[in-house]
Amino acid sequence: MKNICLIHSMGLFGNKVGGLETYIRDFVTYCPNKYGLLFVGVATCSDDPVGVFYERQFNGRNVLLFNIMKAENDNISEASSNIFNSLTFRFLLGLIKYNRKLSKFIKNNNYMVDLRRVEFSFFCVFNGIKFTQMLHGVGVPAGDTSSLLLRFKFVHNLFERLAIKNCEYFFCVNKYKAEELKHKYPLFDDRIGYIGTWADKSIYKPIPFQLNNIIDLSFVGRLENVKDPKLMFDVIKIIKNKNKHVRLHYVGPDDPSKISGYSDIKDELIVYGYKTAKEISDILSCVDIGILFSHFEGMPRCIVEILSVGRPVVTTNFTGINELVNDRVNGFVSKSRDPHIIANMIIEVWGYIQQNKFEPTAISATVEKYSPSIQLKKVFSVIDSTGV
Repeated sequence: MKNICLIHSMGLFGNKVGGLETYIRDFVTYCPNKYGLLFVGVATCSDDPVGVFYERQFNGRNVLLFNIMKAENDNISEASSNIFNSLTFRFLLGLIKYNRKLSKFIKNNNYMVDLRRVEFSFFCVFNGIKFTQMLHGVGVPAGDTSSLLLRFKFVHNLFERLAIKNCEYFFCVNKYKAEELKHKYPLFDDRIGYIGTWADKSIYKPIPFQLNNIIDLSFVGRLENVKDPKLMFDVIKIIKNKNKHVRLHYVGPDDPSKISGYSDIKDELIVYGYKTAKEISDILSCVDIGILFSHFEGMPRCIVEILSVGRPVVTTNFTGINELVNDRVNGFVSKSRDPHIIANMIIEVWGYIQQNKFEPTAISATVEKYSPSIQLKKVFSVIDSTGV
């Protein structure tokens, strides 16, 4: 029997929600029963043990757990401005602390490791453990970011090189990034490929529009600089000043009152905080349009999710978005970052909805292939072809 070990700096039962976290939880949910599962992560509850193996059920699936550090649920998503306080760095220290115990167990019980962050690849390389690697973003693009990624990009690039040269396969969620890495590492191009993100189709289903005189918009994610929340607030203000009734439904961990322009649109903002996938789906079914104005993305799961619910989107033109959004088919991609142009585009899309030019089932069908059962087959195929 082959076994799979997932290693990531999160609590499987914690409340942190994002693309990486959804991947891990869906991996566990949709993993075939022929594999045994071990999750190495973070203890987010006071009664979660650290440094011992124990078993729990997740979505009806037995999972062996091993926590290498503790972190409170409320703090696990906080972005750090200091590398030594960052969750990733502290998790790396945990891997070093429990290296001997963990590596011995993994090797003695025929586990293959599946990694989400290249920074954790050293654990597998040092211990001679076979692993698959995924890059969820686009590496370290130039530009403004509120994370530590840009300031310490040499560290990321070092681990990226280490992972590509030693992994069984290196998955990218962005086709353009996969091609870039193939050219960057020509000796290893046969082990670099693409895998899409997804929405769980059992949760995110097309639902009819709830038409009224309010333009209901949604944004799911962090209010970090790369997402350009100021542009988002400027767009809302412009729509409001055109005498249009508008609301922005925000799902995420951050405080919008800290963003410039908040006071101008605070009455148009509904803040939900953390929500489960089912709760997010329920919120999205009540909105008209999803928005995302990022400077760069890998493959944004929030866009796949709202399209799956059958809602059109308006986004800015970052690399890879055309894989998901086609103008007048399931939304619009703005080549301009001018808030007036984007505001007019949103009003135009809302008009199309009122005229029944967008149909939820048809929109949902545009991302039908982006489901966990389809995309994860690529990972399981690599694991099956690899001797452990």
